[in-house]
Amino acid sequence: MLSLQFIRENPELVREALQKRQSDESIDDILALDEQRRSLLSDVESLKARRNEVSKQIGKTGEKPPQLIEEMRHMGDRIKAFDEQIGTIEGQLNDRLLRVPNIPHASVPLGKNESDNVEIRKWGEVREFDFTPIPHWELGESLDIIDFERGAKLSGTRFYILKGLGAHLQRALISFMLDLHIREHGYTEIYPPFMLKRECMVGSGNLPKFADNLYHDDEDDFWFVPTAEVPLTNIHRDEILTHDTLPLYYVAYTPCFRREKMSAGKDTRGIKRGHQFDIR
Repeated sequence: MLSLQFIRENPELVREALQKRQSDESIDDILALDEQRRSLLSDVESLKARRNEVSKQIGKTGEKPPQLIEEMRHMGDRIKAFDEQIGTIEGQLNDRLLRVPNIPHASVPLGKNESDNVEIRKWGEVREFDFTPIPHWELGESLDIIDFERGAKLSGTRFYILKGLGAHLQRALISFMLDLHIREHGYTEIYPPFMLKRECMVGSGNLPKFADNLYHDDEDDFWFVPTAEVPLTNIHRDEILTHDTLPLYYVAYTPCFRREKMSAGKDTRGIKRGHQFDIR
């Protein structure tokens, strides 16, 4: 995420970047919270300095005048209140900082939606058929390899069953992908947990911004994997790696879980927007 110092020193640059990205986020509340936090820190540091001064004074004289004892007690209460207030503000500040997107590179074309995307290159030729292709949800059911009705029976809408050759094909593609990366490209296969701690979701940029699109176990605060890259990018979180250990190449397969709230009403037929899918 962007550092607070960078936003503080380059507010107009960040505002311009947010506008280019069509982002609804604002840095005004970040700057206001930062100013409030720094003001409170100044106040609490002054109080702590005064408390230390009085403590030294009492230590030198050995006397404990009632007025100084009362002053110390009062300062302790105020310092505690300030620390609690600062902690609350820092939590709010961190939450907002995590929501601010990165600044786009100067080479990125501006656009409001996918229609403004620029085609950089393409590979192969689009096939032309002498018949009218049918969508995969019709083909899959006619071949008896996808069962949408019974998938919904088991788990509700946006779930499906792969059966027979459909399940076999899915398993074969997973094995093919893993074997290709391991044998031909030197990757190390990882079999990660499919539920992760909150820190992993924050570290990969999924929280707090995309919380509504993730599946969550409230009791243990575990988050279901939304893509395999999340556990992989967190394997060495909070570690310092020496240069002689790099580069590290990891590959993993996981089932992935998303609520797909952001795609409501869009491309929902078939297996494209399911709540559970497989990915590396």
